[in-house]
Amino acid sequence: MSQSHDSSVDYQHYAALPPQERQLLIADEQTAPELKPVLLYQQGQHWTAQQAFEEAIACYNAAIELNPHYFAAIRSRADVLLQKQRYRESIASYDQALALRPENADLWQCRGKALQQLYDYEAALESYDRALSLDLHNARLWHDRAVVLFDLERYPESLDTLDRAMELEPEHPDLWQLRAKVLAKLDQRDAAIACCDQAITAKSDDEQSWRIRASLLQGLDRYDEELNSYDQALALNPMDADLWRLRAGTLKQLGDYEAAIASYDRAIALKPNDHHLWYQRGLLLRRLQHYEGAVSNFDRALTLRPTFYPATRSKLFTLIKSGQLLSYFSDRRTLAERQALNSDLSQILETFVKTKLPTLIILALMALATTHSRTIGLTVAGVFLAIVLISDLITESQQ
Repeated sequence: MSQSHDSSVDYQHYAALPPQERQLLIADEQTAPELKPVLLYQQGQHWTAQQAFEEAIACYNAAIELNPHYFAAIRSRADVLLQKQRYRESIASYDQALALRPENADLWQCRGKALQQLYDYEAALESYDRALSLDLHNARLWHDRAVVLFDLERYPESLDTLDRAMELEPEHPDLWQLRAKVLAKLDQRDAAIACCDQAITAKSDDEQSWRIRASLLQGLDRYDEELNSYDQALALNPMDADLWRLRAGTLKQLGDYEAAIASYDRAIALKPNDHHLWYQRGLLLRRLQHYEGAVSNFDRALTLRPTFYPATRSKLFTLIKSGQLLSYFSDRRTLAERQALNSDLSQILETFVKTKLPTLIILALMALATTHSRTIGLTVAGVFLAIVLISDLITESQQ
């Protein structure tokens, strides 16, 4: 039996039973054998609706064990496994379902989604192509195929595939969003922004369209538009720390450091253990000459990520710029503060030894081998060291 159909059994009656009663029937040895797989499947459907996915999978497994050709149970198990991000198991279940119904386009599409999540883009593309051979008029299928081609960096093909999808659903915001991303990769920024505008026209309360639009405006010196796009996205999704971070970056470009700090505060409230946020906040405080606050923020970043070299470098630069460094060699600083500075200096030295010293030695040895002059070798090394230090100072002063 493929679906356990028995005209003498009222399956709707059993589907409407409370799960406790259904479970009693499953456990009852007097229950007809052909009914038990259906009861288990119905119990799995109940647990799926309750988002008790492990219990649902167990029910589907039991139903399939009793009836290995029970398509509905196999399909439902595959869908739950996909939702649980157990992609390899879901693919095995979809393959089992496809062995029963190879002409089911939806199965091929879901199989493609699972393969895509495993970064097996070529296999996912094959699944989508198989699905499209069965259902050419499915805009979502064309969209999914375009996404895979985008992931494969085959942007012109992705754009052509989107054209097919948009012939079927010309107003769908997801299609316009993806088209914007593809056009951006093809260096057609203005056309990409226009696509975002089309997506927003189709659905103005879609946060993703506003987010993409803001990202496309970056680097175009259209900061007011960029800020407005982030504001629109945040009005729809105020709990997104990354949006607050990006908004802060735009405000920084506008020179509104106080407002940028306020945005970082909102981001930090959502992600208090993000060392990058504390670091960026410290840089803005330094621009406002709030040096104590800046150093405190750098210290917070280093507490969260002790090996985060940019925070160490920024802290030391801030102490030098503000004239606070000398206070660490007096009694005005606590032992803990002096120990923290020693740790920072050790990290700077360690980073130098790992990243710059090898190049310095190689340059000195090359100069020595070429000129046979120790003085010239040391001079080359010294010049390189000076360039590195000056470069670091320039980079830091521009933060």
